[in-house]
Amino acid sequence: MLPRPLGDPTFRRSPIRWPARGAHLQTQIQQIKGASQPSRLSPTGVTQLASQNMPKSVIGLSVTVHPSGSQRSLIVSFIRAPDVFFNKVNVYLRQGTQPPVLIAASPISPINVSLPKSQSPSVIIVQSEGNWGPIPLSKSPSQSVRLA
Repeated sequence: MLPRPLGDPTFRRSPIRWPARGAHLQTQIQQIKGASQPSRLSPTGVTQLASQNMPKSVIGLSVTVHPSGSQRSLIVSFIRAPDVFFNKVNVYLRQGTQPPVLIAASPISPINVSLPKSQSPSVIIVQSEGNWGPIPLSKSPSQSVRLA
């Protein structure tokens, strides 16, 4: 069947109605994510979705601080389990009561970072991140460091 020309009296000139933007858009995105989530085969032969498809936390966190004039060189080392959801780690620095600040990101260990001297108490937080997003900072391993 050929398309009707605009001059044809049987041609309908009704507008195309796209869904209005709103909350359903986020629902559709979540449905697409859910439909494309990787699955694994269980011992019984039934496929199961992995738990939330979030990466596992790294283990064996080690932070070494080396003084270098007015700077401090940090070497952040970690071990990660074989994990299909792992993409990279985000390294955060929290000083005193300030919110954490992203200072580095890398898929491999160790990570070298240079920071200025500081007298305030400091904490390094290593957050795992995957294709579906990062794990919460509250569940990420951390270590206190001295940058004085």
